[in-house]
Amino acid sequence: MTPIFLCPFVFIFSNFFANTLQAEGNSKTPTRLLILTNVLNLILDPIFIFVLGWGVSGVAYATILSTGITTFYLLYWYLSGKSEVPINFKYFKSGIVYDILIVALPNFLTDSLWCISMLFFNKILIQQLGQIGVLLYSTASRIESLLISPQKACGRGLVSVCGHLYGAHKIEELKDLYHYVLKVTILMALISTVIFFFIRDYAFAFFSVTGVPESVFYIALAGIIIIPFNEVSVISEKMLDGMGKSYHELVFTIGIIIYEISIVSLLAPIFKNGVCVLLGILIGEVTFAISYYILLRYLLNKSEKNIPSGAGS
Repeated sequence: MTPIFLCPFVFIFSNFFANTLQAEGNSKTPTRLLILTNVLNLILDPIFIFVLGWGVSGVAYATILSTGITTFYLLYWYLSGKSEVPINFKYFKSGIVYDILIVALPNFLTDSLWCISMLFFNKILIQQLGQIGVLLYSTASRIESLLISPQKACGRGLVSVCGHLYGAHKIEELKDLYHYVLKVTILMALISTVIFFFIRDYAFAFFSVTGVPESVFYIALAGIIIIPFNEVSVISEKMLDGMGKSYHELVFTIGIIIYEISIVSLLAPIFKNGVCVLLGILIGEVTFAISYYILLRYLLNKSEKNIPSGAGS
């Protein structure tokens, strides 16, 4: 971890430049560079680990170097004037720091709170299933991330477009955008989860999880319900980010974590073998997806009523 902690700027600027390019509408360049980063990492890993004999620390150095190369290329991209957003402090305004923080800080706290909730779920799973429970939970989370990765990409693109429309007071177009993206992402989620249901054993075996077919079956079955509803929450969160209302997301996250932990605590004495955790997450995701949708409809309708005369035309 030491090399990673000593070179955080490599990862910070890589994400910063890539996200800014995506906000400009240029997704091809960061995608190509991401592929290049991973290819370089794959090539450098065995060289640093075995040829140079650096062992596990070689993985860290390979990651830093591969990411660093793309970071410097992105820096060159900006300094050469190829981007729509120039790096020049004459455009800096102190007030924008507040605008950034009201979006960034709630997102940071949201991610931190989810990590804390995972500790609670892991504790319950260890009590009921032992280490296999933690393995099942972490593997299911990884597979979920893989299944919803296309939808997350839609969400990232949605933020900048939503920001443009909301700033221009084009609320009617914003409503259409919200519902269109919801339809597309929910359809994608249903297709991916149904396919995953039939290949669930192979998918879990890929992560070295075998011998628990019943648990894998119920996790895959619950995923058909959870992931489409999760799409509503994810897309709604990105809409709130684009509208500069990320604090709503933070409040909802606190609520859903307390809600899910409460449900799991109540169900733990009744349902064993980790079923209480699965049911708690399922009930929580469905409830809050519906709540998110109602909140977004309310905020959009309220914004439409408050549009200044002549704006949005």
